[in-house]
Amino acid sequence: MLAMRTMLPGAAILMLAGALMPIQAQANRSWPPPSLAPSATNRFRVDVINVAPGEPIYSSWGHTALRILDNREGFDYVFDYGVFRFDDDFVFRFLQGKPAYMLWVSSLQRTLFRYSGEQRTVYAQQIFMSDEMAEELLNRMIIDALPANREFLYDHFYDNCTTRVRDIVDQLLDQEPSARLSTQATGRSLRDESMDLLLDSPALWFGTNLIMGKLVDEPITAWQQMFLPLQLKDGLESFRAGSVAEGPVSIGPIQIIYDGQNLRTVRPAPWIFFAACLLMLIIAFAWPALRPSSQRAPLMHRLTRYSWHILSGLIGIILLLLWLATDHRSTHNNLNTLAFFPPSLIWPLFDLTRFGRDPKKAIFTQEFLLLPGCIGLALEFSGLWPQFSWPYLGLALVIQGLIVLGMRRMRAVENH
Repeated sequence: MLAMRTMLPGAAILMLAGALMPIQAQANRSWPPPSLAPSATNRFRVDVINVAPGEPIYSSWGHTALRILDNREGFDYVFDYGVFRFDDDFVFRFLQGKPAYMLWVSSLQRTLFRYSGEQRTVYAQQIFMSDEMAEELLNRMIIDALPANREFLYDHFYDNCTTRVRDIVDQLLDQEPSARLSTQATGRSLRDESMDLLLDSPALWFGTNLIMGKLVDEPITAWQQMFLPLQLKDGLESFRAGSVAEGPVSIGPIQIIYDGQNLRTVRPAPWIFFAACLLMLIIAFAWPALRPSSQRAPLMHRLTRYSWHILSGLIGIILLLLWLATDHRSTHNNLNTLAFFPPSLIWPLFDLTRFGRDPKKAIFTQEFLLLPGCIGLALEFSGLWPQFSWPYLGLALVIQGLIVLGMRRMRAVENH
């Protein structure tokens, strides 16, 4: 159970509660909603609030907060670990893998107003406990939300708005959920859970998968799966259903406190557009190989070849920096550095050398660039480097293969 039993000084409460709207002053509606009201004998009510994903990119994974209603004082606190101050320092720290988020305090009314405006479904699961324990939890949360304590280093998979609330509930329940759910295999990975929520945003799906390394492909347990809001909701429900005895703290059933009716579905149009763009890209590289006798083929081949080497090299350097120079654990050990090979950036310079002006040697240097992609596919499919990389390795090999094929066919035309 929580160890803190000292009462929070009244001044500290007022510092945070001053920005909150007393529930008696909220006009023109019954507040809180009847389903979220405390019992007649309880001063406090505690709920885990989980919000479904929304349409904007930033809301693709959903959100979680902890709600504590103090019925006697008339405040409905919502403690939110997903707030950050967007400034130059934040951008720099984010690039380093050290983004500073903070615990913020709002009211349930404001929270519901925000998510109802985005048509996002909001769920609540009550955590039943005594008033003494709830007051102790409230004191702890308000102390943690003070300016000196509220910031923490955010990690999308391991320390986010959902895992913070999950760990609080786990502590309240004497670590029973983590002990039980940590032994349950899911057959899923962190990548699976994250990317399923990006299927209607192909460009974001492609880019996010690209920068993530093999760490996110390791099998996860049901406990680790609860880094996402809706997985936390389902995980707590699974724990509740499997509990055989009521202790001093227990979990209530899932309630829908706002039905946004926004079940996200995979929209085919973005994927059709994205696939069409990839097809056009491949055709651009295939054209010199298909029309090697055309007068424009050498120029077209040079433009596409240079563009690919520069783009591939720059992306590879970014992936390498994310791996070696940042604290983003999810971007380390990334096999995609073989798909987008950093040394490719200097390959156009070979054309300026005597070596590069020799057609046979020029073809050999291009054939050499097939090697990293082949090694990458061998590592992935052999299981030596288990990472979801084949779409990127395959794309790189197709493009590089078309470059080699174009050079060979144009040289054959010249020799005849």
